[in-house]
Amino acid sequence: MRKGVYLYIISVLTVVLAACLDAGNRGNGYEAQPSDTIYTADAVMNIYGHDSERALEIIDSGVLVGNIEPDRATLLRATVYCKSSDEWPLDTAYQMLESLMESDFVNKEPDNRWNVLDLLVGISRRRGDNVAYLRWATEKADYCRLQGEETEALRTEAEIGAVLTRMGEVEKGLSKLDGVIGALDNQSHFNELDACIIALKRKIGVLSELDRPSEMIPLANRMIEKINDFREHPNDYDDGSYRLPPNETERQGYCDFYTSQAYSYLTIAYGDCWERGRPRPRQYQDSARHYLALFERSDYSKTLNGRMILSSAYLRLGQYSKVLPIYDEVEDRLGDDTLNSNYVTILKGCAVMAEAAGNYYAANSYLRRYGELRDILNKQLLESRAHEYAARYHLQEEQMKVEAERQKAQNSRRAAIIHLVLALLAIVAAVWLFLSRRAIDRKNRVLAERLAEAVKLKTETAAARNALSAEDTSAVEEQRTPGPCNPDEMSDEQLFDYLSGVIRSEKLYTDPSFGRQTLMDRFHLSDRRIGAAFAQGSQYASISEFIRELRLEHACQMLTDRPDLNISDISIASGFNSPIVFSRAFKAKYEITPSYYRSQMVLMGA
Repeated sequence: MRKGVYLYIISVLTVVLAACLDAGNRGNGYEAQPSDTIYTADAVMNIYGHDSERALEIIDSGVLVGNIEPDRATLLRATVYCKSSDEWPLDTAYQMLESLMESDFVNKEPDNRWNVLDLLVGISRRRGDNVAYLRWATEKADYCRLQGEETEALRTEAEIGAVLTRMGEVEKGLSKLDGVIGALDNQSHFNELDACIIALKRKIGVLSELDRPSEMIPLANRMIEKINDFREHPNDYDDGSYRLPPNETERQGYCDFYTSQAYSYLTIAYGDCWERGRPRPRQYQDSARHYLALFERSDYSKTLNGRMILSSAYLRLGQYSKVLPIYDEVEDRLGDDTLNSNYVTILKGCAVMAEAAGNYYAANSYLRRYGELRDILNKQLLESRAHEYAARYHLQEEQMKVEAERQKAQNSRRAAIIHLVLALLAIVAAVWLFLSRRAIDRKNRVLAERLAEAVKLKTETAAARNALSAEDTSAVEEQRTPGPCNPDEMSDEQLFDYLSGVIRSEKLYTDPSFGRQTLMDRFHLSDRRIGAAFAQGSQYASISEFIRELRLEHACQMLTDRPDLNISDISIASGFNSPIVFSRAFKAKYEITPSYYRSQMVLMGA
């Protein structure tokens, strides 16, 4: 026992001493060693977004200690480089990722291939390299479908549609974009919402390049509608997607970002419509200024793309004094890089402003430089291998058509099987209905026969009573209801026998207005006295139930004896207020309808 205590104390002291030494070393500027276990891929991914230099150090150390494989390290370095705003790291990352595409690291691991393709697509987009973009986007779309990721495939299809329009295949590209938007627009998951917004953006960008501003307006408004719906009902879109903003702050940032982009699109579109003197030019101008004011207040307007959008809006609205400071700011950001679309936009804007100021020489100079730079950029596109990948995409479309035909034939076979099954079910249902109907008919015939026998028995009993002599009848009545003849002196049972005899003999029940009040007036009895006679002196719960029984018995007899009268006449003759009330009471009592009972009596020859 004592030995165990000593060992425990020694262990605790050892841990405390090690902690103190570790703290002392850190305080004296301790440098991380290759043997440290913090050098992992997870550590890189946790910090690469805000500390790229430290992330690269961790990658190098992770390779050195064997925690990170070389190919994984290459992917991680490329991921870190992609966060850079400079051009050269993007080129380096692009070369790294291209080399990985031929490795087992990508070919044998689906997740690795997905990540590499995603980065290649992103780099191509940032560099404005439509050739590379179409290449990797096409391969990514193929891979998405292979993995069953239809939404991601549609997201990539939207990018492909935009690139096709820039290659001159305008209608095919727009058709592709419309197909993607149509497939995503009415779905209520965040992943589909985000993909649909991206597709709307791509089509708006294409329409802007095609100089079709009026078609941009409904698409931008649709973006705002979808964002507002997500903003107001975020729980309806919670699909667990990794793209879903994890908290309220990021969700608000997401909504604000895309809403501000939609404002910028509406500003440009309305400005173009106004500039060309479309119908209702004043309305277009007011709308452009309205959305411009909304866009100016957004954070997106402070980015490079946002500044270029602001300059285009100011240019369209004739606010030239606000354009030049933005151009100066953008040129400072671009530095020596003048071979890009932003610089082309600046040259064209300067030409417009120079012409508006009457300086035609400067305007022509800007236009000449604008044309030369645009031709260079177009030549790079035309001399690229984009058409090779477009041909590959067309081949993919043909294969999809063949697959669609095969699927159509398969669906036809399925439809034939479904129709056959439905036909069999219909036959089974018809047989079941027929057998059920026969069972119901048998049951109703039995009920009708029993009812006919009961009516016949009551009729014979009544006839026997009528055959008695008056003296015998008096004797029988006297024997059946002994006691006083004054109703006030009768018991409840005696009073019921007396009243029921009068009601039956005089058929008072055939009068629809006959009821408790009639008996009260005729026999000078109180309401309570009559109620007690029927409720306590008989098997009936009330006088109403007794009268209904007599009327139904009378109706049964008439249905048998008077075939010349219709159901409505019989109901009135039996004391019912209406045929509907009669039929309902008859069905509730005997479980068959009056017309069915009469038909069975005819068949039985009653």
